[in-house]
Amino acid sequence: MASQFEVLIDILLQIPDNNQDYDYIFDLSTVTFAYPLVLTSIAAIKKSLENKGCKVEVNSNTSKISPYLYHIHFPTPFDYIETPDWQQVLTQYKTKTYLPICLIHTGISNERVRNDIESIFTQIMQTQLTLQTNIKSAISFIISEIIDNIDQHSMAPFGYIMVQHYPKKGFLQICIIDRGDGILNSYIRNGFINIETHSKALEEALNGRSTKINEKGRGFGISTSRKMLVKGLGGEFFLMTGNALFVYTKVHEQIIELDVKQAWDGTILAIGIPTHAPKTFNIIDYL
Repeated sequence: MASQFEVLIDILLQIPDNNQDYDYIFDLSTVTFAYPLVLTSIAAIKKSLENKGCKVEVNSNTSKISPYLYHIHFPTPFDYIETPDWQQVLTQYKTKTYLPICLIHTGISNERVRNDIESIFTQIMQTQLTLQTNIKSAISFIISEIIDNIDQHSMAPFGYIMVQHYPKKGFLQICIIDRGDGILNSYIRNGFINIETHSKALEEALNGRSTKINEKGRGFGISTSRKMLVKGLGGEFFLMTGNALFVYTKVHEQIIELDVKQAWDGTILAIGIPTHAPKTFNIIDYL
């Protein structure tokens, strides 16, 4: 997934600091293939720029993947709050290899429907894929933990989620994004004045440090997920916040500090889950 982040970083470099003073065109007319990370990120960037009063155009009608983009609700994500029959709409994806870009609304008032959509997403994925029971349980746990993280820490009104299965490649990619405070600002907001950079904040979160000064061990709810994913299933875990990017695979684990011009407002999580787990994998070992 590193190459996907390279594409995203290239996009971020083209958006100036005073970005509200410009109009934007995302030209996908020649694109023949795109992963959830890039598409979900563009959808999130588009909405953020529009909220600042920018005019944003996405040129994808002539693209070879135009029908696919339509079905995944790109560039305007599926919003279940504005769709009375949203459960029926999502159920139609049971026979697909993907789930659309979908808004996940935060806050207590949205908790019930957020839990419902999380459950439906998981059920549909399990229907789409012929997976072992232990992988199904792991996917359900990972999605739940990450969505809870957006709700509890991001301070964003909503996040984004998209899922794509690649049967021939043998993996599932899940991308969950928010345009909220990011991990650093979450620490600062709670009085951690000694945490001054995005990379330091990311390191503390990965080590399980809570955003509450007198509380230990809770962190950002990502410690269990990443170990289960990479060590247990042999998957990949990428987490970006601000200008810090955490890369965690079977052969590599590193926090990379990017140029400040490449910073992401909020967090991006992209994970790759193999569709066949090692015979020794047991979800209980990671709970």
